[in-house]
Amino acid sequence: MNCNKYNVSISFLFLYLASAKIVFKGRNVHPGYAKNKMINSIRVANRFISMLPSHETPEHTEGYEGFYHLIGITGEVE
Repeated sequence: MNCNKYNVSISFLFLYLASAKIVFKGRNVHPGYAKNKMINSIRVANRFISMLPSHETPEHTEGYEGFYHLIGITGEVE
């Protein structure tokens, strides 16, 4: 916005940040009986991560472009 009558210049910058903690729950079953029963939460988390846009990460963006920044993952089968 430029108000020439008063020689005033105003700039706006909006920065939107969000964070999320996502927990994946699995089902652990003895490997000998796991067929069609076991749900490995690490594999489910991996599928979720692979669905995020691969070029919307800090190493592929610049300036004020938005990105997904995964900062940690820990897991067990359950």
